[in-house]
Amino acid sequence: MRRLLASSVLALLVLAGCHSGQKPPSQPDSSQNFKAYHLRGKVVSTDAAKGEVTLNHEAIPGFMDAMTMPYKLKDASILGELHPGDVITADLLVSQDPDADVLLDHIVVVAQGQA
Repeated sequence: MRRLLASSVLALLVLAGCHSGQKPPSQPDSSQNFKAYHLRGKVVSTDAAKGEVTLNHEAIPGFMDAMTMPYKLKDASILGELHPGDVITADLLVSQDPDADVLLDHIVVVAQGQA
């Protein structure tokens, strides 16, 4: 009886392991489509209609100098949580497709702007 139980548990673990590495086809693997750069900057303004935040950001080593420019958010629903003067960190996702948007993801407000 113990052998049967042990064999059944082992078979379930093997079957579960075969499927755990697969991703659903509806979720693309961002590591293949995007290169991520760490960004730190201050929110200048937000534009809900465009789903964009304009940042005055520090230089991004290996990618671009410090500048002020708008960025689209990967998740535009968090735009309402960003306010002028907020200091944020984020991942800048740059697509391998030159026609694609550059997106901000994993946004963290590290200091809130003065009201």
